Parts: sequence; structure tokens; C-alpha cells
Amino acid sequence: IPRSTLVYCGPTKRSIPLFVIRNVHIYVGIPSYLRETFEAHKELYSRCGVQFYRRDVYLNCSEAKIAHLLADIQNSFKRVHIGSYPSTDDSSRYLVKISLESQCLDELIKVFSSQCCPSIVCDVMLLEL
Repeated sequence: IPRSTLVYCGPTKRSIPLFVIRNVHIYVGIPSYLRETFEAHKELYSRCGVQFYRRDVYLNCSEAKIAHLLADIQNSFKRVHIGSYPSTDDSSRYLVKISLESQCLDELIKVFSSQCCPSIVCDVMLLEL
């Protein structure tokens, strides 16, 4: 780890640290730990004044089945960032959670009315708006 790295520790011994190297923030990829880290360090983001919009889609199909559709969305909507998170819980109501994020709400809304989405939407279990 470079000497210039800033390390932010969470409020508990169990907390996952956040590493910041210049303008790069390094997080754990497990969604529950990521949320915990965001919550513990939200003051770092409240100062930036940038608004982000996110829509989560919970699917009952595998990641492999929709990978090409996610690639189409990413290629068509450059300002939308996609996260794909397979469920690790056998009792979960969904197989994969897709997160779509953007600083532009209109761009995010366009994704759901695009030609890319109908195939995904047929497998939606729950859409968080």
C-alpha cells in the first residue's frame, strides 16, 4: 500500500476499513459490507455536492443469462454504471441483484424504456424505485 494511502476505520472492531489513494476509494465488494462502509464514512461524501440516482432490480435468473443484455445497456448508456450481485443466501427470493447508478436521473429512466430492458424485465421479481 502506498504511503500516501489514507485509511478510514469504522466505528467497531468488525468494521471493514476504507482505503483512499488520491481520488480512488477501495471498498469490499460484498454488498452488505459496502453499505456498512458507506454508512460509516458518509461524511466523506456529503461534502461533494454530487447527487447519485440508483435503481435496483432483483432477478430470478442467473447472471450468465443476462450478461449480454447488461453489456448492451452499458454500451448504450455510457453515463449509467451497472453492478451485478449474485445472491449468496440460499433462502433468498432472487438470484441476482442488478444496480443501475447514474448522476443523471433521465439517463437512468431511459434504460428502462430502452430496447435492452424487455428481456430483463420479464424476470424481475422486485424493482426498487
